[in-house]
Amino acid sequence: MWINGFLLFMVTLTPFPTAILAEYLEKEGRIALAIFGFNYFLIAIAADSICTYAYNHQLIEEGHLKYFYSYKLIYRYGIFYTLIAFILCFVSIVIPIFLYALLFAAFAAPKEFASRLYKIRMAGKKMK
Repeated sequence: MWINGFLLFMVTLTPFPTAILAEYLEKEGRIALAIFGFNYFLIAIAADSICTYAYNHQLIEEGHLKYFYSYKLIYRYGIFYTLIAFILCFVSIVIPIFLYALLFAAFAAPKEFASRLYKIRMAGKKMK
C-alpha cells in the first residue's frame, strides 16, 4: 500500500514540474529540466518498486512470470536512465529532452518493448 501510495503521489505531482518546465525552459532551463527530471526519477523508483514487489511476492501468474520479468527489467533500467538524464540536465538542455522523448517512446508501448526485451533475453540464453 505504501509503494502504491508513493507512486500515486509522484504521478499526482507531475503537473507541477511540467508547468515549471513549460514556464521556465527559456529562462532557467537547466533548473526547470532538473526539477522535471527528478520527478521522473522518483516515478521510476516507485514503478520499479511496485514491479519488484509483485514479482517477489508471487502476485503474478506462473505462466506470465518470465514475461513480467521483462517489465521488471524495463522499470529497473528506467531508474538508471532517468538518473543519467537528470544529471545531464545540469550539463545540457537538448540531450535530456531527447532522452526524455526516447523514454516516452519506450513507455508509450510497454508491451511491445517488454516483448522485444524478452525475445532478446531468450535469444541470448539459447546462444549460451
